Amino acid sequence: NVVGWHWFKFQDDENGNKGMVDVDGNLYTNLLSRMEQMNTQIYNFIDYVDSQPVPDVSAVPEADAYFKGAVNYGGEPELWVKNASASVYREAYLRFDLPEGVPSDIAAATIHVRSVAAGSESGNYQAELVADNSWEEMSLTVNNRPPGSTVLAAWSDGDDVTLDVTDVLRDTLATGNQLSVRIICLLNNGSIARYGARENANSNA
Repeated sequence: NVVGWHWFKFQDDENGNKGMVDVDGNLYTNLLSRMEQMNTQIYNFIDYVDSQPVPDVSAVPEADAYFKGAVNYGGEPELWVKNASASVYREAYLRFDLPEGVPSDIAAATIHVRSVAAGSESGNYQAELVADNSWEEMSLTVNNRPPGSTVLAAWSDGDDVTLDVTDVLRDTLATGNQLSVRIICLLNNGSIARYGARENANSNA
């Protein structure tokens, strides 16, 4: 029995060179000397790996959509936001599947939403956390939209916006792997903001 790092086979067989020893039991000394170096340094190696900063991880929404009153606009290249009469009222929703391996104590997390056409500076837009992740991209409307909760950010025009979601992402990682956000306009003044959706051909959107 051999205890240590996993290796495909201890001994070669008739199908090829796979082991630490050949079919006659002769040692592959070059291989074994490298294994010895690794084993004697393994705790130093682990300390080194653990000391390295966690690499940046990026993800696009796995679903995004907006609605115009009772009409769904999922699968479109843009997300529109407007506060107006009920029939033309628009809200945008984004949902992320969090990649595996994201640490629960992640240092920082942001969502960057790129503008396609800026709105009026008097638009007063707001991004909110959405606790209910069950909405569907192709059926979301004003009649079935889940409510927003925690306010993530507020701004007064339709330019690019970066949302700090560090705290809510940490909370999300403790209970699941999905994060939903909605973007709304607070003032009924006809101002429209347009943002790039995941279907947008512009890679920067």
